[in-house]
Amino acid sequence: MFENIGETIKAFVYVVCWIGIGLCCLVGLILLFTGNILSGLLTAAIGSLSTWLSCFFVYGFGELITQTTIVAENTQELKSKLNALSQNAAASAQPAPIPAPVYNVYAPAAPATPVTPVSVPNSDSIQCPQCHTVQPANRKVCWSCGLRFNAANTPKPEITRNEDGSWTCPKCQRRNLAARNTCLSCDYELE
Repeated sequence: MFENIGETIKAFVYVVCWIGIGLCCLVGLILLFTGNILSGLLTAAIGSLSTWLSCFFVYGFGELITQTTIVAENTQELKSKLNALSQNAAASAQPAPIPAPVYNVYAPAAPATPVTPVSVPNSDSIQCPQCHTVQPANRKVCWSCGLRFNAANTPKPEITRNEDGSWTCPKCQRRNLAARNTCLSCDYELE
């Protein structure tokens, strides 16, 4: 029944508009012939205009329904296409490939026994004895060549004493008095 209601409304309004204009003109002519010239002219003119305006608004309503139906159909079609695409994507989705590890082929092979790294003066870093890469002191393996470090024998940085006996903390670079055995800022302990 309401399969194409917008087009039905527009066709109905088109017919009603012409019938209304025709009736207004017919009544206006009848009034003209009976001697009511002014009321005949006003009935024909104003009646036809009001009929046309009211039908114009109802026709616009029918057009609105037609366009809304078209938008709803297009939306439904897009929704079904998106569902089909997402199902196809889910069906053909493969897990992301695991990247192959990158090895430094130019670095010499790491020895099997751990090596003691070299400490860098005035910093909390160590230097690999094999490739000379500077890295944090907490590393157990060189991040450049893979050399294993002996964590128990990792040396503490050398402390250099100033002329007055004070010393500079290798961790935070704070100057400490000669009588202090721990850093005032970071609690770094002297050996």
